[in-house]
Amino acid sequence: MGPKQINEFTLLGTMVPAAEAMRLGMVNRVVPLEKLDDAAMQMANILLLKNPWALARMKWLNHRLANLSTDDALELGNDHAALWMVLPDVIEGMTAYFEKRKPNYEQFKGETKHVLPQSKLPR
Repeated sequence: MGPKQINEFTLLGTMVPAAEAMRLGMVNRVVPLEKLDDAAMQMANILLLKNPWALARMKWLNHRLANLSTDDALELGNDHAALWMVLPDVIEGMTAYFEKRKPNYEQFKGETKHVLPQSKLPR
């Protein structure tokens, strides 16, 4: 969906049937109402196992990439991937993977020193 379609739906508050929302790419999946809570909890539980700092960085990057050309998006994505590889929480995730154990992100809870300051991020 393009910006014009998104504006139409959000500004007018247009109700869209689930099948139509799926066809338009407004949603990633459609589940029966009686399975909605289970589907949402399944996704939430998967996210809870992930590195919260990495999720925040990816969300920020995805928003930045949305309006870039393919070449610019690839360049920005590569720049950030290289920067993030030296962050302690990313190193913990990679180390845990190679050691075949669950990563311990709790050690970073409440700390922000391992997150690159905005001034260090490429524009």
